[in-house]
Amino acid sequence: EGIDFIADAESDYMLLLIYRPGTLDKNQLIYEVANYNFSNFVYQTFDLAFSSVGQLEILQVRGFRNLEDIITYINRAFEENSLMSHIDPDIIPLPISEENYIALLNGKTLNQYFLFFEENYTSEMLTLIRYWNRQKEDAVQDAEGSETDRVTPPEEDTDTVHPVIPEVKPQPADTIPQVIPQFIPESDILPKAEPQRPDSIRAQDGFGFGDILSDDQLDKADDLINKAGDILSNPVDGLRDLFRSSGGDDSSLTKEEKEALKQAEKERKEQEKAREKAVRDAEKMRQDSIRNAEKEKIDAERALQKAKEDEIKAAEQAKKDAEKQAEKERKEREKAKREEQKQKEKARKEELKRKEQERKERLKQLERERKEKLKQREAELKERERQRRNR
Repeated sequence: EGIDFIADAESDYMLLLIYRPGTLDKNQLIYEVANYNFSNFVYQTFDLAFSSVGQLEILQVRGFRNLEDIITYINRAFEENSLMSHIDPDIIPLPISEENYIALLNGKTLNQYFLFFEENYTSEMLTLIRYWNRQKEDAVQDAEGSETDRVTPPEEDTDTVHPVIPEVKPQPADTIPQVIPQFIPESDILPKAEPQRPDSIRAQDGFGFGDILSDDQLDKADDLINKAGDILSNPVDGLRDLFRSSGGDDSSLTKEEKEALKQAEKERKEQEKAREKAVRDAEKMRQDSIRNAEKEKIDAERALQKAKEDEIKAAEQAKKDAEKQAEKERKEREKAKREEQKQKEKARKEELKRKEQERKERLKQLERERKEKLKQREAELKERERQRRNR
């Protein structure tokens, strides 16, 4: 049975981008993934590494600290004009935790993981599952076209790779089919099979994870996966050991085959250099993006700090201006009050002066009247004295 799969939301996760060798530009793939990473996750670092399992190649994306991280990554990847719209549509994205990947390498089967995935991640990964379904439908349509045009089965070509479309049981209409389209090399995994009629393919309306591979196919696939540990850790030596274990003998190779191997090794090294350059360029772009983001953050913080300082200065200046205005108004009020008091004092003095003048005028008038009366009395006395004498 091996190690059981675990639905641990806090485990480290990885994303496997699975594809057939020779069907895409690996440098372009790693560039698109790296570009997506630093464009959407500036402060998060991901490790990218290519590996091979049998006749399949994988780009591993590591650096997800929990389930929520990889859900966010995948959901953003399926947004309009995002990662999944820029990479080859035949690439199969497969999220898996580190523990479950180890379980897969130690006895668990692909079919068991698909069932486990269906039971535990349908609601969280619905967008991804629908994408798998579309891939499966496209594979079915391609198979229908090839089956319709075929009259007699062609001779088996050990280099042929095609999608596996086994018969499945229909599912109820109210269930959501979850399918991961698998492209498995016929020479390594598939037994010879009788051709299917086009009608039998069209009748397959829904698929589940458990309907993808037969038991024999899964056993052979698991044999390949169980050899993946060495290959994933060291792809070159691992593949060389895998070749030797299969009975390969360099001494039996012809001159042309040796030249082809040298050329393939040369191309592999060139591709590896190009991949490393793409990774370096992507890392440089990421670092530049981080520096730009940090600079923008620092500039924004400085602008915010300056705005706060300007606001404080403006408030202090407004307070000073208000105090100055209040002081000015106070002084003006005091000045007006002093002026008013001065005017009142002046008016009082003028009034006193006027009254004094009037008093003096009255005194003068009284003195004149007194003198006039006195003069009249003296005149009367003189007149009486004269009259008295005349008697």
